[in-house]
Amino acid sequence: MNLEPITWEKREPIQRLRRQYGHQAASHAFQSLYLWEKDMGLSVELETDIFAVKTLQRGENAWFFPCGSPQAKIDFLKRHLEEDDFLLCYAREEDAAFAQVHFPGKFSFEEKLGDGEYLYLRREQTLLDGHPFAKLRGRIHRVSRRLNLETQLLTDKNIQAAMEISAQWSRLSHNSGEEGLKDTEASKRFLSSWDELEATGVLILLDGEPYAFAGGFPLGEDVFDMCIAKQKCYPPGLSQYVKWQFCLSVPERYTWINGEEDLGIEGLRKMKELMRPADRIRMFEGRIEMG
Repeated sequence: MNLEPITWEKREPIQRLRRQYGHQAASHAFQSLYLWEKDMGLSVELETDIFAVKTLQRGENAWFFPCGSPQAKIDFLKRHLEEDDFLLCYAREEDAAFAQVHFPGKFSFEEKLGDGEYLYLRREQTLLDGHPFAKLRGRIHRVSRRLNLETQLLTDKNIQAAMEISAQWSRLSHNSGEEGLKDTEASKRFLSSWDELEATGVLILLDGEPYAFAGGFPLGEDVFDMCIAKQKCYPPGLSQYVKWQFCLSVPERYTWINGEEDLGIEGLRKMKELMRPADRIRMFEGRIEMG
């Protein structure tokens, strides 16, 4: 198979394979791969029965665990089995189990906490009812009272304001994710490919001026992805307020909101945990067992 760029004509075959083989994680969605192509150095091997994504950001021979037919995945793993530097990332629990069943003793898998995806129930995130959400609810109420905030739906008419917020955010000091990962280019691609991604989101105004935004796209029939949130600065509680407004904007037909990974950044992890995820997709890294 040949490595190729992640371009729009690959959207349907990649999404078809995901649907066919029940891969619902955001990591392997075409939209995510397209957005992160530059930041993560992604390219794809794509056939009728499998796709495998290579990521230079994780190493010279690092791959997302492939999505495809059982035999095609076996053939892919067999091709790389003798390569000491072969790394499998974004492997779900069932992926790790698959490799260990078909190649017993050949792979060692460890959970990669920063890659795990947070899953939220849309209804819980909009209502914020009960004791589990008391702390989050309090932060949102305090920032609502303290600041003069207004929410608009993101549209073609105000998308330029979101681009300016993203540009200012990129100039702030940030903690990088594991392996130094940042989403600078992913944010640009999201906003410039707004219509093609079928994205939606919210723009938050502070004292009448655009100040923050959050956006995402449909990930499946009942899952909506929250892939991006940026703001000009960080008044306490505003990040939680922005994400709450985004959840309110997600259509009711979606049961779940995928909050994606925390990149191993402690502050981001604490914020995602504060939102009280209802579930999580655990992710693992696998290496050739030495010995």
